[in-house]
Amino acid sequence: MRLPPTRGQCHAVFLLVHVAGLGVRQNRDQWVTAARQRSTIAALSFDLASAADALLDWGLAKSLPSIAVGHPLNQFGHAADYSSLKGIAGVLLRRRPPVWLRAAVVDGLLRRELVPSDDLNALAWLGDDLDDLLIAVHADALASSDDEFLGQLGRAGELIVMDALRAIGRPARHVALISDAFGYDIECGGQSKIEGLEVKTAFAKTSDRFFLSRNEFDISQRMSGRWHVVQVVLSSKVAASGIVTGGDVEMIRELPASMVRELAPADERHFRWLESAMFSPSEGQWISSALSVGQGFHFDLEAR
Repeated sequence: MRLPPTRGQCHAVFLLVHVAGLGVRQNRDQWVTAARQRSTIAALSFDLASAADALLDWGLAKSLPSIAVGHPLNQFGHAADYSSLKGIAGVLLRRRPPVWLRAAVVDGLLRRELVPSDDLNALAWLGDDLDDLLIAVHADALASSDDEFLGQLGRAGELIVMDALRAIGRPARHVALISDAFGYDIECGGQSKIEGLEVKTAFAKTSDRFFLSRNEFDISQRMSGRWHVVQVVLSSKVAASGIVTGGDVEMIRELPASMVRELAPADERHFRWLESAMFSPSEGQWISSALSVGQGFHFDLEAR
């Protein structure tokens, strides 16, 4: 069964849940046949077999000793109204979250521009409820693993910068692999003139801001002209593919420590650092980077 679920697919699941509650279905074929017999003419095109296989494969139904649909799906088998179909969609999405969902929910809001158009069309039947449903699914199913994904995304950006530095013959150390205490991710130069590069990875729609820890900020001011933010902007399609290639790098740009100082509040009596602070430079404050990643770059976000 294709995900995300269309209204028709949710209706197919409803029929399967409904007939499972009406009597004993000894096996998958009996279950599908019983659901098909209760279908309206308009619903005869539903792929009930694929829906049944998905419910069994995903652990939403079991086949031994006979077909049984458990919680939470069994509460949506009484009426094929919008509320039930939306509930079914929520169950399916939580069980198999779309690969793009992690990137599409930013700061508690759904960025529809980060949702593939085909999937957005498939979910259009949810109307005004779509954003709230996907945000809730994200919170329930993905929030706990977001840090891991963002960590891998950040690592991809760091490796892109390392690749670009190697391409121009510039020695560099990936110090982020050693410790966060450096206050930057990549170290260039020798003992007498070390340069620190703090790499921030973003998608186009999230590239208007970045976060710095207090340690990173303090180090930036101590190193002054030898410290830069390097922002790597990636295509949003990597959220769906799980692969970052050289062709996915849309832009690399830099922000000097002096500009970071300008963006920070001058009077810290009215400003308190927590774990980090958000900085939002204007487009004109960024400087285009001379770094360029090779087309052969490849990084699997699922790799560990």
